[in-house]
Amino acid sequence: MPLETMKMKIQTDVPLAPLTTIKIGGRARFFMTIDNHTEVADAINFADAEGLDLFVLGGGSNVLIADEGFDGLVVHLRMRGVSVIAKDGEKVFLRAAAGVDWDAFVAFCVERHLAGIECLSGIPGKVGATPVQNVGAYGQEVSETIVKVTAFDKWEKKVVELKNDECGFGYRSSIFNTVYRDRFIILDVVFCLVENGLPKISYKDLIEFFDGSKPDLKKTREAVIEIRRRKAMVIDERDPNSRSCGSFFKNPIVTANKLEE
Repeated sequence: MPLETMKMKIQTDVPLAPLTTIKIGGRARFFMTIDNHTEVADAINFADAEGLDLFVLGGGSNVLIADEGFDGLVVHLRMRGVSVIAKDGEKVFLRAAAGVDWDAFVAFCVERHLAGIECLSGIPGKVGATPVQNVGAYGQEVSETIVKVTAFDKWEKKVVELKNDECGFGYRSSIFNTVYRDRFIILDVVFCLVENGLPKISYKDLIEFFDGSKPDLKKTREAVIEIRRRKAMVIDERDPNSRSCGSFFKNPIVTANKLEE
């Protein structure tokens, strides 16, 4: 995109608070919505040419905007689209764009009887954010189903694909929030789910909720959302108590010997 055309798409002095879950914070000096892969490169080139810091905004959870705002370029990822790209027996491979709402994607999969992410229902944010933190809850993590991630490499100035084992997934971590924290902008994610698979009921809260019964994927999703809602962990505009930055804590990890103590 020519620089002059690029400047026409960029907005100035845009409030950021409405784009976050906690609804506070200042304005962006420059702001651009991203609807496709090409525009990511254009935004980076503009920021470089103007000497601006760059901030990528997705669903606005796990982020707190300062009152003074952001004196640079904020790019808001709005890429949409979910598609089945391949099938292999019971395995179904889906590509989801980074700007797709995560919980809507989970609902999409559950409605189609695709197992693997049902316990991750009710989590705010976008698909593109889930590999960054290796999002997990109620016994599942996205790294269990992610096949590969397509991202824009800001160092090499090109689109790259990273397979699961190249993402360095760990407990709430990946290369995207550790060793290469500012290198990649995630564009889409490919997941492998199991058609007509059984839900994963391994987490204490879910085991107690079902008390020995055998739920399907739909009932498991409903249970997770109900449990989360009891804890004010489901974003609801009518419930001020649910307004938060999201969950960003980590459970402590100790050795078996330490646990016995």
